[in-house]
Amino acid sequence: MENRRSKAAKAELGPDVQEVIQGSEEPRRGLMTLLRDLVLHLPGVEERNLYDGFCCHWTPAYYMNDRLLCHIHNFRAVFRASKFVGVTT
Repeated sequence: MENRRSKAAKAELGPDVQEVIQGSEEPRRGLMTLLRDLVLHLPGVEERNLYDGFCCHWTPAYYMNDRLLCHIHNFRAVFRASKFVGVTT
């Protein structure tokens, strides 16, 4: 239980999505901004900044209602944007 509480506390105190994007280097910053702009044009989409405890970093994430549409991992070695598809997503 302690681990869940610490993750929730980090999520409440974390930076907003724009801060994470602006803190990234080009060309990744441009890609993150482009993805953000495209996804936020969809009706009902909201952005959240989540702390990924496994990867130990903040990740911009985009939701429609309670469904995660995609999120971004800005690792040192690689940049990944993941989109979830499936029967329940």
